[in-house]
Amino acid sequence: MTHTPTPWSLYEVDDDSGPSGEIHIGEAAGPNVLAHVFNDVGRDRQWANARLIVKAVNCHAGLLAALEALLPLADWALLEQSPPDHDGILVDQARAAIVRAKED
Repeated sequence: MTHTPTPWSLYEVDDDSGPSGEIHIGEAAGPNVLAHVFNDVGRDRQWANARLIVKAVNCHAGLLAALEALLPLADWALLEQSPPDHDGILVDQARAAIVRAKED
């Protein structure tokens, strides 16, 4: 099964007296609520956490594609340029990050 399509957005829930203090994360083009971000960490941190979640979800596919596209160039640079102070650790870290990003 796949996740809900991006982009996602966030909005504050209103009740009869105004903003309720509860933040929902949902589809930008739809009414589905995907997550609630509760205010048990303070209002500023609540919004920061909600923005980080939405930003991470919405950027995930593009960042993954960019990192995958850079790997052939990184491999070539290691083989052709063989920088003396570089042993491929960053390339290995990039590959590991790609694997983690693709895990279910």
